[in-house]
Amino acid sequence: MFNNDKITDPQRLGTTVSTAATSTALLPFDPAKQTPIECPRGAAASVCTAMGANYQLAANFGQPLNDLAYQRPRTFRISLGARF
Repeated sequence: MFNNDKITDPQRLGTTVSTAATSTALLPFDPAKQTPIECPRGAAASVCTAMGANYQLAANFGQPLNDLAYQRPRTFRISLGARF
């Protein structure tokens, strides 16, 4: 009625993060001694290497993956029967 769509299933959100374990363009870091540097979303591997980035979020990070992430629309079900 008021177009107040909510995400009800957080497991259906994009959560892919590239790190040094998954990409050779990213550098490893020590979280106790360094602040990680983020590579911009969608940037080429050469850009990430040049800036010394440690991680890169996927283009769909935090976005719903499909319509099942949203709440179901209001549904009314009616059942009728007749006996003779």
